[in-house]
Amino acid sequence: MTTTYDLMRGAARVQMEIEENSGLLSEETAAFLSTWIEQSEDKVLACMHLVRRMEAEAELLEAEEKRLRQKYAQDRRIAHVQAIVAAMVQLDEVEAYAEEQEAALLHDRSQLATFADKL
Repeated sequence: MTTTYDLMRGAARVQMEIEENSGLLSEETAAFLSTWIEQSEDKVLACMHLVRRMEAEAELLEAEEKRLRQKYAQDRRIAHVQAIVAAMVQLDEVEAYAEEQEAALLHDRSQLATFADKL
């Protein structure tokens, strides 16, 4: 008698071997699959266990893909905001430098005016 546990283990083995073989069914895996189905008392149930396992794996992969897409979008938004912050900091530095230069120029002009007045 084949137990549900045996069916699940057999389904897991078939799925793993198919994945390791880039989605192809090797002769060895096909032979195991055939034997596994033949040894099962309910052959439809055995096949359904394999299908359910593969569908569950597909759902997990879809959820992971969605999560990774959301993470990528969030990372892009973070990078965009960081670029804005960097530009703002640089602009502040440029404005501060410009103010310093303007103050120095005004100081130099006042000194020249004072010097010109003394002449």
